[in-house]
Amino acid sequence: MKTDIQGEGEKTMLKKQSSIISLVLIATLAMGTLMPISVVSANGAAIHVDPSSMVDTGIDPGETIMFTINITDVVDLFTWQVRILFNSSVLNCSRAFYPVDHIFAGQTTSPVAPIIDNLAGSILYGNTLTGPVDGVSGNGRLCQLEFKAKTRGSSNLTFVTVGAGSTFLLNSLGDDIPFMAEGGYFNNMPPSSPDFSITASPTSLTIEQGGSDTSTITITPANGFSQIVELTVFGGPSGVTATLNPENVTPPPDESSTSTLTVSVDTTATLGTCNLTINGTSGALIHSINVTLAVTGVRTTTIDVKPDTLNLKSRAQWVTVYIELAPGYDVADINVSSIKLNNTLPVDPSAPPSIGDYDGDSVADLMVSLNRTSVSELILSKGIMTGNVALTMTGELDDETPFEASDVISVRMPGDLNIDGLVDMRDMALGALAFGSYPGRGRWNPIADENEDNIVDVRDMVLIAMRFGKTYP
Repeated sequence: MKTDIQGEGEKTMLKKQSSIISLVLIATLAMGTLMPISVVSANGAAIHVDPSSMVDTGIDPGETIMFTINITDVVDLFTWQVRILFNSSVLNCSRAFYPVDHIFAGQTTSPVAPIIDNLAGSILYGNTLTGPVDGVSGNGRLCQLEFKAKTRGSSNLTFVTVGAGSTFLLNSLGDDIPFMAEGGYFNNMPPSSPDFSITASPTSLTIEQGGSDTSTITITPANGFSQIVELTVFGGPSGVTATLNPENVTPPPDESSTSTLTVSVDTTATLGTCNLTINGTSGALIHSINVTLAVTGVRTTTIDVKPDTLNLKSRAQWVTVYIELAPGYDVADINVSSIKLNNTLPVDPSAPPSIGDYDGDSVADLMVSLNRTSVSELILSKGIMTGNVALTMTGELDDETPFEASDVISVRMPGDLNIDGLVDMRDMALGALAFGSYPGRGRWNPIADENEDNIVDVRDMVLIAMRFGKTYP
């Protein structure tokens, strides 16, 4: 949530953000047609908090302190975003802003208002260049953060670098720039007790029967912690085996240690979704993380659902499904009236089915269409707004032989172009990189066409920017 600490000026800025971006992008249009993008490589970029440590018992509650977010040795920086976590019981962020000499100063940009949550202790902020231009290289300042000390205590200023709404850098091609992130530290009293945290990457696995996959479990020490952490995993249906290697880790002070979670699924494992819980125990300290496991069956009948990415608020008419049967069966024998999506939605009778070879594999497939609004409502009724969704189609042949197949598509809500559940600078960058393009142009990206009018323009950028900071469950 956004706190009320922002002044009236910042609130006004939020309301006028769409107008600001419109003016900036109009200025970009005046520069002419799309220009070539030079391909560059990035090496050694680093983001860090300055000062890296502020330890001063003389800082009393109510006093203002300032941190600067700097970047060094970056090549072709087009978009940046930082998410910083802090101890909200000790610090209160009063504002975040671009300094006059910030790294994009003098360039055409699409600025956004910072999202400051003083309840959770989180700051989300970023900026992006706009249009077909090269990025900026070198060193500079990204932004400044102003805090007030609420009480005496300590707080890390930690960059979130994993998951939705994390810290990232993009170049002018929209690719991630590798970087190192060094947080900051504030202390106006003795440090807290040693502790550790546990994370998983990835946090979800989808494995077919007979397959396997892995996730990396990371133990990160805090405040000088350097004890043995015992790792255990439990949960999962019958036929699923989960192991950790190693089972015990001892992180050195200020360094992380990792263990590999390997999940193997038997050919007879129960289908469905569950959580695998990984516990880290060191004496009285216990921390846990869940890894979601989806077990799927191996199917000979296949379907391909289009579009691959479904905007759940789109006004388009249909969702199209291509059905390809197992060898020995003919799609001409499918009883179209028997087809159901997720055992609920029938084929739209106003869109006649047709037989062809959509995927060019010399195997006939049947094309059917479903009402797009009905499909979106079905997905939303399950509480899903963003991410991957498995859709299952069932039906029968004329001789009542049943068939079943599934496909996974991505769904998103308005503004969330990269489907990570948060409208942030990655989404702004996707729009900015495709700005001015349309079908047939090299920079065309249909996902960036928010209003689906076959051109990425000011309207699309405004629609994205209006939702900056919005999260979808």
